[in-house]
Amino acid sequence: MAIVLSFIMEISKMYIDLERLKIRGEVWFDFADAIEQVCKNVDCAPDLRHILFSIRNIPYGRPTHNTPEDVLREWRGTCSGKHLALHETVTSLGYVSRFYMAQCRITPHVDWVPKGVRKKIPEEGFWDVHNFLKIEVDHHEVVVDITWPESLKRDGFPITSSWDGKENFNLAVGSIEKHVEIPANQNGLSRKKQWLRELNPGALAECREEFIEALSDHILSRMVDEDMHCSIERIVNRLVS
Repeated sequence: MAIVLSFIMEISKMYIDLERLKIRGEVWFDFADAIEQVCKNVDCAPDLRHILFSIRNIPYGRPTHNTPEDVLREWRGTCSGKHLALHETVTSLGYVSRFYMAQCRITPHVDWVPKGVRKKIPEEGFWDVHNFLKIEVDHHEVVVDITWPESLKRDGFPITSSWDGKENFNLAVGSIEKHVEIPANQNGLSRKKQWLRELNPGALAECREEFIEALSDHILSRMVDEDMHCSIERIVNRLVS
């Protein structure tokens, strides 16, 4: 947890003196504002809404390794990596957070899937395992799902644009069959891989992989200007070199 939080703090400090980066008029990296509050005053808790929405706006895509550190270092992540990063961040700041995985069905008829990606889904569909969090806020538990960046709302992805601190977030996959909590002493990524192997035997596992790759490529093409993405990578690489 300390590694993840220190990563975020160091990145935010570097961005303080840089012009704020934007894509299509939207803030690309606004996490610095929330974390800088911690840097300036250890007694000042950053705004939870700001933290949730900032990590939510990390582009959807697989980093080299789906760890919280790689999500922040490479500034991309899927539902598992982004929620693990958020889980460690809010836990480090004193919130009670629980990591969940849920079984859901992906078919060519799921309305949030972009039309160009649906061809990767067999007619019978396949099973996926989705991740989200439940965070205790003011003595009650809230479902938090920050899978899709805000800008994808225009493409029909289920996104929670505003949050009053009480309501549950929209689930990124629409509906789920069942969900289970992954205890803190267990490896959430390993459990997810095991469950996916059980749900998708044989060729279905390959279908899911092709779908995730196609979905990631589609989303990144909608969000990322390559020159800007490279500049972000150069800055972050300076922190780990």
